[in-house]
Amino acid sequence: MKGILEKLCIDALENYYRYGTADFVDAFDENIVFFSPNDNRVIKGKENVVKYFTEGGKKLKLSIDNLSTQLISLKADAVKVIADYNLFAYYPDGKMLRFKQHYLVALNRKRSENGSFEWKCPLIHISNVG
Repeated sequence: MKGILEKLCIDALENYYRYGTADFVDAFDENIVFFSPNDNRVIKGKENVVKYFTEGGKKLKLSIDNLSTQLISLKADAVKVIADYNLFAYYPDGKMLRFKQHYLVALNRKRSENGSFEWKCPLIHISNVG
C-alpha cells in the first residue's frame, strides 16, 4: 500500500507541473484545499483546484529533479507524504530559475456511495524553501 500511495502523490505533483490533471483529480476531495507556491494563494474546493491546475499559468516550461519522498504518517485510513525537490522554471527569454520546494499531500480513505473504499485528497501544500 505504501508504494501505491506514494506513487499517487508523486503523480499528482508531476502532473501539476505539466499543467494537467489526468486521473488524480478523481481523488480530490470535494472540499480539497490547495496552497499554491507561486502566488501564495489558498484555493478551496475541487472545481476551483481543477480549474487552477488546468488554467493557471502555462507560460513557463517547468521540470523537477532530485525528488525524494517520505511517508510521514501512515494509518489504515490516512496517509501523508512529503517530498523535497528542485523545480526549474524556463522563461521565454531564455532565463532559467531554480527553486527548492517542499510538497505535502494528505490522503484519506473514505467509503464511496457504492460502499467501496477509495482514497480522497483533502490537502495539497507546495512551498518554496529558502
